[in-house]
Amino acid sequence: MNNNDVGTLNEKDIHAFLKNHYQPNSDYQEIKIGNFIADIFYNNTVIEIQTSNFSNLRKKLEYYLPLYKVIIVYPISQIKYISWINIDNGESSTPRKSPKNSNIFDSAWELNKISEFLTHENLEIHLVFLESIEYKLLNGFGKSKKMKAKKYESKPIKILSTTTLKSIDDFYKFIPNNINQTFTVKDISKAIKRNDKRTRQVVSLLQNLLLIRRCGKIKNAYIYEINKL
Repeated sequence: MNNNDVGTLNEKDIHAFLKNHYQPNSDYQEIKIGNFIADIFYNNTVIEIQTSNFSNLRKKLEYYLPLYKVIIVYPISQIKYISWINIDNGESSTPRKSPKNSNIFDSAWELNKISEFLTHENLEIHLVFLESIEYKLLNGFGKSKKMKAKKYESKPIKILSTTTLKSIDDFYKFIPNNINQTFTVKDISKAIKRNDKRTRQVVSLLQNLLLIRRCGKIKNAYIYEINKL
């Protein structure tokens, strides 16, 4: 194992797993459309497996959406096990379950990067929740060498569920069920159990889609209200 491989191998297994899940016939994989290569093109539908960096999809979407139905598949590790790799001998530890559980709100960070496309009639988002194993290198700081250690790769175990975002109504799922009609960022943060940075991404997404709007201010905190379209 070469440390220079870190980053290039991170999501290859998950990408390949989902590509074969959506279309196992390789004749429909890696298809050139215009100046782009689509992960899958079948039945006049483009399917792109995007593990991160949704900004890279913008030019593709500009070209694809007027012509084809497009499905963006975004994998999210809902249940994750961590295995540590000893960089001296290559041995990996027994995987242990991570206490962190990802959910729909964690996708807002990437969705905001293509917010202007989200309501296009030809676009569909599939949030695919996975059980997976993440392998990390023991090359970090501290006695355990785990602090700020680098991820080596992620391997899928199975698909747990899929959330489809197709119409504007589907994005109301980003408003917690237990939130009041009016609320602050702090209220949302408490409801979804995410830090301010992650919560503000959720709020930005809802604002970009006109599902919420500012309606006032308390000291330095803006007040938002749900906008029923």
